[in-house]
Amino acid sequence: MSMQYLADKGMEYAQRAVAADRGGDYENAIKYYKVAIELFTKYLALYPDSPLSDLYRELVSKYKNRVKVLEERLEGGGRAQEQLHTQEYDAPFEVLYPGQRPPKKFSDLVDLEEVKRALKRAIIYPVTNPDLYPLGWPRAILLYGPPGCGKTELAIALSNEIGAVLIHVTPATIMSKWLGDAEKNVKRLFETARKISSSGVPVIIFIDEVDGLFQQYSVEVGVEKRARNQFLIEMDGLSGKEYSKMHVFVIGATNKPWALDIGFIRRFEKRIQVPAPSQEVRKKLFEHYVSKLAKT
Repeated sequence: MSMQYLADKGMEYAQRAVAADRGGDYENAIKYYKVAIELFTKYLALYPDSPLSDLYRELVSKYKNRVKVLEERLEGGGRAQEQLHTQEYDAPFEVLYPGQRPPKKFSDLVDLEEVKRALKRAIIYPVTNPDLYPLGWPRAILLYGPPGCGKTELAIALSNEIGAVLIHVTPATIMSKWLGDAEKNVKRLFETARKISSSGVPVIIFIDEVDGLFQQYSVEVGVEKRARNQFLIEMDGLSGKEYSKMHVFVIGATNKPWALDIGFIRRFEKRIQVPAPSQEVRKKLFEHYVSKLAKT
């Protein structure tokens, strides 16, 4: 079986499963979920290094959990009803207000001074002194560099510097909640950000492993294409006149900037390299964390 056939048939049965699930036809939903799981599992066995492999692994895990819940629902009457509703309506992303995340700021991060300065110019200064930016400011920033060099820590520290709400997103949370609803998740993400920002609070949408959403695909199926197009529309909308005064920022983090689609690279107006630490910086990092251990 070809890669395209397995992906298309898996998604076809997954869509049938979702429709049956929502319509209360749990027996057929279970049957269709199991077929979709089988097809996606074959896809992963034959094409483990495909760009979509992480997404399909996540789908298989989600659908197996869903099948388990539905089987309990059929066997136990109403004892799984609460779990069904919880799985249907919970948000596909984390909304972290100040106090719900680590309190670290830029001063708590060792080195990365050039990166901090770039983020201050791109985000902190426009938030604290918007009148000095009559022509606007960058709405999307790409942080790129080797893994483990502090991209996520920078996003957390930045949100604390300006008292922003941090919305944490991964490709799996956007793409795998309900197959076919990925673009709705994207729309909901930006609607949530704009609603929060309309009250005067800055919002940072942090997309970890952004290459999982925005990379170039040689084979692209419908659900991924619709979600990517919705992202383009929403990111373009941040620069529109209607939202020009809102402080909503998109920060993407990637270890593979060369894999990103050129259309998305253009949307990230500011691209900041987060370099690997030098030998001197590694020594400072070692001393920093050892000093914390000494205090415990």
